[in-house]
Amino acid sequence: MIEGAGLKVGDRLPPEITLAEHLGVGRSTIREALNRWEGLGLIRRRRGAGTFLAAKVPTSAGLVPTMVRLEGEALLRLLEVRRALENGHQAHVWNRDASKAKALEADGARAFSDAREAIRGVERIHVSLGDDASVDAVLEPLAGLVPEGVFIVDHTTTAPTPTISRIAAWRERGRAFLHAPVFMTPVNCREGTGMMLISGDPAHCEAVLPELQKMTGMVTNLG
Repeated sequence: MIEGAGLKVGDRLPPEITLAEHLGVGRSTIREALNRWEGLGLIRRRRGAGTFLAAKVPTSAGLVPTMVRLEGEALLRLLEVRRALENGHQAHVWNRDASKAKALEADGARAFSDAREAIRGVERIHVSLGDDASVDAVLEPLAGLVPEGVFIVDHTTTAPTPTISRIAAWRERGRAFLHAPVFMTPVNCREGTGMMLISGDPAHCEAVLPELQKMTGMVTNLG
């Protein structure tokens, strides 16, 4: 919609109700998406004036604007696991609720009850959790076990300051940590389309970009 409307950095976005009607979603969905975009620096809100585009948001023909963030089992099942298997990869899955990981074996994944076992022999670790505290609670116990050369890709929508600190902490450990929140509708998940916003070391982002593009179709590098 941004591309179709010819909006440029500094331009005012349409009202929430207009966006909701145009995209066929509820206003609460639009509000959540705008909150996420504001946290990522893509938009700025001015009291009494409206919402303005603060950074260029690249779009691609045929891709539905991403407004819904899926996480946890939904993202794991619809995006990471199924897309990984369809692209010829093997998928190890772990969940704090072992039954949820086990259910993904129906899709061809291999479930583990221990995260330490799940990361053995993998090329990338994809994480999708609820908040900053959950990300640290899951990853910190694995800090000394992540093999060199393995990329950690966190799809959780987290706050900017702790995310920057997390990237720096893993860099000091000699490990590549990338933040890559995903915005998409359920249809996007099934089709492997939508938007992923990636940030981290430029060389690391460039290295994983081809694989991430297979997952969502469009990846925006925020640096």
